[in-house]
Amino acid sequence: VLVITWSKFQALLQPSQTVAVYYPIQEGLQGLSEGAAVTVGDVAVGSVGSIETHMYEQRSVGHIVRFDIPSSFELGWDARVELVVPILGSSTTLNFRSLGSRPRYDPAAPLPEDTRTAIVPLGLRDHPLPPGTIPGYVASTLTRNLISSAMTSVGFEDEQRTQVKSILRNVDTLTANMARRAQNIGDKTANLLENAD
Repeated sequence: VLVITWSKFQALLQPSQTVAVYYPIQEGLQGLSEGAAVTVGDVAVGSVGSIETHMYEQRSVGHIVRFDIPSSFELGWDARVELVVPILGSSTTLNFRSLGSRPRYDPAAPLPEDTRTAIVPLGLRDHPLPPGTIPGYVASTLTRNLISSAMTSVGFEDEQRTQVKSILRNVDTLTANMARRAQNIGDKTANLLENAD
């Protein structure tokens, strides 16, 4: 308990930086929600704090995802932040595949023009990114598609995914029931021993 408490206390004292990532509406957030894990190289370093809708010329054009990570991670404007969508389940996460190397990220400044030209996809160049936002990406769909097609070829399709989710929910319910019953059995055993005395 002491070690866990101390590590959490250290995490609170650790300086952090707020990062904003922009995802265009056509890509969507693929199930990302507030509280989702933010990782660097698949190691958890924070969680999504807020998701805001970005308006441009009075229409919704994207989302801004904000989160805090330790200041020890020096981010460049060309950092690559990817939405990682699992094959099963819906626990989408954000992962830094690269921290970048171009000029240091500044949450109060716009994306530098030379970096913008180098990293922003053509489809996003027709409207300005919100100041202080890094363009976000979706993790390579090639790997996910390969896994998905391999699973389909062995008969694992949407129906089976639904069944697996249902089984996992049932296991959760079962373990919760067992925990409640274990408490009841403990109470009854204590009563029996008391009566036996």
